Amino acid sequence: MSWAEVNGEIDDKDVALYSLSYCHACDKAKNYLKEKDIEFRYLDIDQANPEDRSEAAGLFGMDIPEGGKSIAFPIIVVNNEKIIGFNPEKISDKLNLRRKGKA
Repeated sequence: MSWAEVNGEIDDKDVALYSLSYCHACDKAKNYLKEKDIEFRYLDIDQANPEDRSEAAGLFGMDIPEGGKSIAFPIIVVNNEKIIGFNPEKISDKLNLRRKGKA
């Protein structure tokens, strides 16, 4: 897939973010991960080519229509565990940020 990569100091977990370019909650999730210095990659589904959109759909067992409508975004995947929507507490828990002093 054509991921955008964001470097960060905390890189011990595989973090992927599926988002939409016009989604405010997706922007909040991206900014949150950047502020917490988390390394992650993201794919804006509405900007993705049909092959990438199809591959992403297969990962979730669902059809992602053109533009990404009808699915809740963002979808954050931490070591193969999904978080649907922007939920800082769940993200922090999955990334063990409290233990790392980043919560």
